[in-house]
Amino acid sequence: MNRIDILYEIYHRAGCRGFITLYQLETETGLSGSALRSLLEDLKSELLIYEHPEGFQVSSEGMHYCKTRWI
Repeated sequence: MNRIDILYEIYHRAGCRGFITLYQLETETGLSGSALRSLLEDLKSELLIYEHPEGFQVSSEGMHYCKTRWI
């Protein structure tokens, strides 16, 4: 699984306004939290996702990317 697959999971599960927790991502992807963390940090540095206390959310820039790729 790569960072784009992780972005897809966040986009698909959380939508444009929701959040997905690290635990939910672990369950959905089968990856450990430490394996996910490096991929999530890459997505954050590219400004495609935000991290909140509630979980992870796709950013506005990320929404544009997701919509051009998967819709």
